[in-house]
Amino acid sequence: MNARASTPVHPHMHTRTVSTGLVGVAAAAAIVVGGCGSSSSKSSASTATSGTPALAPAAAPPTKVTGTVFSPERGSFQGISGKGMIVDLAFRSADAAAIQGSFRLGGALPSPAAAVKPGHNPAFPGLVVTLSTTAVGSGGPAANLANLFQIVSTSRQADGSTEVWATWTNAKPGFGIDVDSQLDAYTVTGDAPDVVPADRSTMTLTSNLITVPFHLAGPKPTPPPSMTAAP
Repeated sequence: MNARASTPVHPHMHTRTVSTGLVGVAAAAAIVVGGCGSSSSKSSASTATSGTPALAPAAAPPTKVTGTVFSPERGSFQGISGKGMIVDLAFRSADAAAIQGSFRLGGALPSPAAAVKPGHNPAFPGLVVTLSTTAVGSGGPAANLANLFQIVSTSRQADGSTEVWATWTNAKPGFGIDVDSQLDAYTVTGDAPDVVPADRSTMTLTSNLITVPFHLAGPKPTPPPSMTAAP
């Protein structure tokens, strides 16, 4: 068993433990939001606001469901030649009625398993997942990719909350090779649409919006620029 920990998009923290034998893939990624301001920046801010009191930014309204992304990590290079990216998500709610999920081991599995198409996932009907680089043949960027997820399962946490996990890796290219992409994921009321409308206000979101920019790697696993040695 491998333990993976991530800083969730919503402000609470927990550790994920999964079996690597389910799909033969182990992934661990984290998104860390925050940082420490320097003393100079604090001084500048104090000077700039000495005449007019600054208003604190409005807090995001609470959602019934809290979404967390474990993979892809922001700015990470995923897979090789457009295959093998890992999308690993968890959604949690104190209201069991706000998040519906059941066990599934299927989805986009390698042949000879039956092929599946993008769309809503019957095991996690409220899930919406899109990639900005989804090929037109797979429905384009508006296609809901939730039905491709191979693993869906639920858990009841010690605090009584319900959590639904969803994991996917692509065995075939179709989402870009050596290209920047963006993952969007969230939950909605009822059954999610197979094709996501451009205007999200037409849907009722029940979770926070997860947005992660990352890179679908080319033929060779290329390290992110920050990891490349200086000449």
